[in-house]
Amino acid sequence: MIEKFYTTKKDGYFGVSRNELLPFFEGKRKKILEIGCGEGATLTTLKELGVASETVGIEINKESVEVARRNLDKILPGNIEEMDLPYSNYFDYIILADILEHLTDPWSLINKIKNYLKRDGRIVASIPNIRNYMLIKPLLIKGEWRYEDSGLLDKGHLRFFTREQIKEMFEAEGFTLEKIDYNKNPWRLKHKIFDFLTGHKFSDLFVTQFYLKAQLKRGSK
Repeated sequence: MIEKFYTTKKDGYFGVSRNELLPFFEGKRKKILEIGCGEGATLTTLKELGVASETVGIEINKESVEVARRNLDKILPGNIEEMDLPYSNYFDYIILADILEHLTDPWSLINKIKNYLKRDGRIVASIPNIRNYMLIKPLLIKGEWRYEDSGLLDKGHLRFFTREQIKEMFEAEGFTLEKIDYNKNPWRLKHKIFDFLTGHKFSDLFVTQFYLKAQLKRGSK
């Protein structure tokens, strides 16, 4: 069961607000669902900023659920792949912050949650980049592919994505990528020089996380 890998996380892992995703939200008083919400820190931040008027979270980790219960308007314990939610055309935003790579079938999940979004609703997501040089280098040179308690090779990761596969997945399930960005830290000077000299063709080698906002295509429901 995927749940067992949550017991190896460091203290505070589930209580971090994903502030790097905040620029992807627009407007005020939005209804927001976060799948894999942890203790609800990101949703709490969005409510404090006035972006969210209603916060709903789904979380599989039992200890985090109890904390989130105090922080959110509603918390739904369980595995999203095994759940059907009592919401139809309801949410302005659904957050998938480092959750798709933990699922057995992320494509079906994206297709399912379309029904929970309003017609102009959006998904905001973060997804690890498997094309990162820190994974490719030991694989090519030493033949190593070592899973860890967290990070790009988290023991709980079942799926792996590049930028192109992310785009293909969302478009195949009825979404258009409005914006895709990536974490620019901790790029070293030599990474920036290499990126410049190669005409930015290999920028993804130094990216650990992609951040995106996807909107429903017209007629995709």
